[in-house]
Amino acid sequence: MKHFLAGIPLPMAGLALAVCSLGNLFKLWGNPLIGNGLAIIGGVMVFILVLKLLIHPGHVRSDFNNPLIVAVTPTFTMAIMILATYIEPLAGWHLVAQILWLVAVVLHIGLMAYFTARFVFPWHIGKIYPSWFVMYVGIGVIPVTSLNFYPTLGKTFLWIALALYVIVLPIVFKRVYWHKKMPEATLPLIGIIAAPASLCLAGCITIYGGEIRWLAIALLCLAQALYVFVLLQIPRVLRLSFYPSYAALTFPMVISATALTLSAKQLPQLQFLHVAGIIETVIACAMVLYVIIHYIVFLNTHMMKREA
Repeated sequence: MKHFLAGIPLPMAGLALAVCSLGNLFKLWGNPLIGNGLAIIGGVMVFILVLKLLIHPGHVRSDFNNPLIVAVTPTFTMAIMILATYIEPLAGWHLVAQILWLVAVVLHIGLMAYFTARFVFPWHIGKIYPSWFVMYVGIGVIPVTSLNFYPTLGKTFLWIALALYVIVLPIVFKRVYWHKKMPEATLPLIGIIAAPASLCLAGCITIYGGEIRWLAIALLCLAQALYVFVLLQIPRVLRLSFYPSYAALTFPMVISATALTLSAKQLPQLQFLHVAGIIETVIACAMVLYVIIHYIVFLNTHMMKREA
């Protein structure tokens, strides 16, 4: 077990986040059985990462010297926030879920502070990767999960996430498409570009419903444009060797499908949104399954090398 945990990469938290979020997507489609089953799988993955933290703290401390790894660690706190929404409805568990959610929020803010203080300055465009969206706009999961905890806090963080998105979006695009020179192992991170607008859209609909329709429609258009853009990049990325960073392809597909499905429920007169939501859900399921299978192969190969 100790050797197994040593080989668990922290970016696997992104896959755990995707699996938990996919469970919510299935619940949105009216299938709580599969949704809760996926939450259990995602919860096991989060538990494995917690064990790694407890048993191999030295490995984790070493990883925290790597800005590429630290930038995606908020997926861990995001996954915990989503897991809290599964625990909250259970009889007698509301307080536990509430505390878990609050701890995840505080940890997320702490990670943002650490990353900013440690890696952002001195400023250089070459330091920037799409994973900065996870670090700074990942707080968009707070409004998505806040309704049964602290909706006022969720409302505040929705606007903070939107403001940070407006700041980070042009910087990331400049880095990726003008500066370029991204190492091969970081190319799957391009998938993250599809996530922030959809995450903010999901938060907007969760908090406000149809009250701010102009914002929801603007985010929907942007989110779907970036989704299609990333979708066109994926075949090129999948031709690369497998890297733990492949986890970055999963949550963006899931949250895009989730935001579109929520939008379809808000705009039932637009039937094509419902159909598109089904298509994106299928794509999200396929991507999550693809990455899970490759992660299993990757970890098995890693274990065999350690035992050889």
